[in-house]
Amino acid sequence: MRDDSLRVGVLSENGQAEIVDQDRLCYEVVLRSKGAYGIES
Repeated sequence: MRDDSLRVGVLSENGQAEIVDQDRLCYEVVLRSKGAYGIES
């Protein structure tokens, strides 16, 4: 069975997005693409 739960440290299948923090309301995600990165919440 596959575990699709969201938690800190989970990477997307292509490795471009990683969950780096969470609280009760949102997740903080680092997005990496072509040498650039951004942080979204």
